[in-house]
Amino acid sequence: MAPTIRDGWFIVVEPGHAAVPGEFVLVVTKDGHSMVKELLFEGADSISLASINGAHSHLTLQRDAIRTMHYVGFIVPPSKHRL
Repeated sequence: MAPTIRDGWFIVVEPGHAAVPGEFVLVVTKDGHSMVKELLFEGADSISLASINGAHSHLTLQRDAIRTMHYVGFIVPPSKHRL
């Protein structure tokens, strides 16, 4: 996910917030893969995603392959952690 999201950074998701095309989402697939991607668009049976680091191409997933998809509300760098 680097350079956008680096080791030690927190991702804050908002499960009650609708996914918004052009913004980041956390997607967990039924086969156990977790990923943060830019939501390009949602179709009736699939969603289209873009990698945020440029190393991977676009990805289309069938809805029945997705366990959860949540809107990413914040990306928090280590300097902002208050643990």
